[in-house]
Amino acid sequence: MGKTVSILVRYAAAVVCVLGLLNFGWALFRWGLMVWVGLHFDEPYVDWVMLILHCVPAVILLVCFAAVLCLGRKRQRICMAMTIIAVVGSVTLFLVETRFKLYQLMAPVMHIGDTYYYFSVGQRLHYDNWPWYKDVVLYAETRESKRILYGYIDSKGKEVIEPQFDGARPFSTGFAAVETGGKWGFVDVEGGWVIEPQFEKAYEFCEGLAPVQLEGKWGFIDVDGGLIIKALYEKAYVFSSGLARVKVGEVYGFIRRTGEFAIEPQFERAGPFREGLAVVRVGEQYGYIDESGHMVIEPQFIKAQEFSEGLAPVEVADSGNWGYIDKGGKLAVDPEYAFAFTYSDGLASVRVVRQGWGYRRRLERYVIDRGGRIVSNPFFETAGSFSEGYATIEVDGKIGYVNKDGAVVIEPRFDVGGSFHEGYARIGVKEDVR
Repeated sequence: MGKTVSILVRYAAAVVCVLGLLNFGWALFRWGLMVWVGLHFDEPYVDWVMLILHCVPAVILLVCFAAVLCLGRKRQRICMAMTIIAVVGSVTLFLVETRFKLYQLMAPVMHIGDTYYYFSVGQRLHYDNWPWYKDVVLYAETRESKRILYGYIDSKGKEVIEPQFDGARPFSTGFAAVETGGKWGFVDVEGGWVIEPQFEKAYEFCEGLAPVQLEGKWGFIDVDGGLIIKALYEKAYVFSSGLARVKVGEVYGFIRRTGEFAIEPQFERAGPFREGLAVVRVGEQYGYIDESGHMVIEPQFIKAQEFSEGLAPVEVADSGNWGYIDKGGKLAVDPEYAFAFTYSDGLASVRVVRQGWGYRRRLERYVIDRGGRIVSNPFFETAGSFSEGYATIEVDGKIGYVNKDGAVVIEPRFDVGGSFHEGYARIGVKEDVR
């Protein structure tokens, strides 16, 4: 009988130990991912103290499990008790992290196709305003019991189109691309269909044409829904300055409204033309070309965004920080930010690393003027640059809007919030579909 109890104790210890080690392994994976993110995306905010706190119970588990296998029955019980305490401690750490969303202080990044996603473990995927992807707003709910319905609000926060769509793009020229039933179409500001849902994907209209996907390939339609440029490309983006960037094979080029190439496909990455220049990647560095395809600012930056109001945010190789350059390629605002967004009405939002409570570091968002001077108090968890005088802000998992003074003008109540365009912003709310 005593031998049977001893065997059962050992098996129970093994099971408990495995559960604790699985939790520890999950913690290691998460923090390993954070280290990788820090190395690749310059977000090196690794919570070493929490990692150590996860390691301590795991070490106790290993020692106790070894002791259970080797020691006598009386000591086995002591070690079993220590093992249970270690598991409870490890699980409690995980629950505390989840309850207070401590993992959101470091949001790992996923790069899927042409889109960057920030994600919080077990919570949600949401876009951040990375270079060239401002025309893409995606939100994926990881819990099957919930889904996001999209609608639109005006600048006062009033719903002008109630949330009902599975996806939505910004308004442009009075139309917005929306998804319903797995197909994309276009609605007007009253929510009425102007082009029935029929496309696999679609972006907004710019300069009279909109990119759409048909049978896996991208082309362009006019406001009547007619296919003007055949669907031939792996990817296509909106027109700007009479040119649209398209992907052919693995490289990007620019076409005219006729569908002819103005700049042959040759770049590994390419952004839209803004103020006569477009950011492109050559090798591992970014530079800028003009509308004839000539390189006017040589590739030299780790990352770069488009020009706005004569300045463009760039990540400088020497420091790894973000600053702003002028159209001559010279630094106009010194690189001293963890991240920087484009200018709007003479102001831009930037991220600055600050020491938080205890051992934590946090990203604070400030607003700066064209000289790099801070003109607002810090506000936290914002999720986009300014557009039409407003920027999104996240408070307790809900999205609202602030003005350029940092004052809340639309209370946080949405699960998703996009930038304002033509007086309207796309928003999303969760719907319980169980």
